Amino acid sequence: MRNLLLLLGWLSFQVSAGFSQEMKSPATLAAMAGVWEADSFVNEHWGQIGLEVNLRYRKSDDLTLLASGRVYESEASEKSGNHWETTLVDDHLRMRTEAREWDVSFDVESRAWCGIVIEKGIARWIRLERPRRSGNPLVGDWAPRPPIEFYEDRHACLHIVQRASGTLALWMDRNSGWERSYGQTWAVGLTNDDVLFQEFLNGFRPSVVFSGSLSESDRVITGHWSRSIQIPSSFVKVDTGPCSLAR
Repeated sequence: MRNLLLLLGWLSFQVSAGFSQEMKSPATLAAMAGVWEADSFVNEHWGQIGLEVNLRYRKSDDLTLLASGRVYESEASEKSGNHWETTLVDDHLRMRTEAREWDVSFDVESRAWCGIVIEKGIARWIRLERPRRSGNPLVGDWAPRPPIEFYEDRHACLHIVQRASGTLALWMDRNSGWERSYGQTWAVGLTNDDVLFQEFLNGFRPSVVFSGSLSESDRVITGHWSRSIQIPSSFVKVDTGPCSLAR
């Protein structure tokens, strides 16, 4: 199971950009956040490349939206160790390293991040969509069981996708006691019917681990957390409702 949590190679940009604006709806923030994968045109030039977007509202100031994220690249690029800087205003995201500049916007209608990436003076069009590969029973949207209203503390939605490489990716939309967060990524593994989630951290404290099992119907996950945490311990797969990204 431990090997399953080490499948992903991530080049992180340790960033946080705060800005005040009109408060976005939970549905809009959920649609913008999470895991994204580039189209085949970009993959031909740079290998597999993707984006994670995490958006957070602090409850003490609902008009300040904090943004952070990661960029997934090929193994060779991962070893470069570049750190990313970013700014996010409205639906417009800009990122920069020594090697590349990203300038992408979120298209609400098509639900994709679209724009350009500039490398060595050459600009290429990029489009990032949700990974569409399926076949793993964990892939889908998961809501708390029993239901918890979104604006209640402890509410959490899980979203699990399968990248083109076959690896799983999980992110969480969560309403904690002090902030609302969209797109927080976790490692995820499935062996037989055993499910494991592990929080991605920067090393300042022990990560949180969820250990559980998948029901025979593949529709319910039940388990427990490694330490006390304000997140439900049972989830049901949903096709509609606040936790469904199909809405």
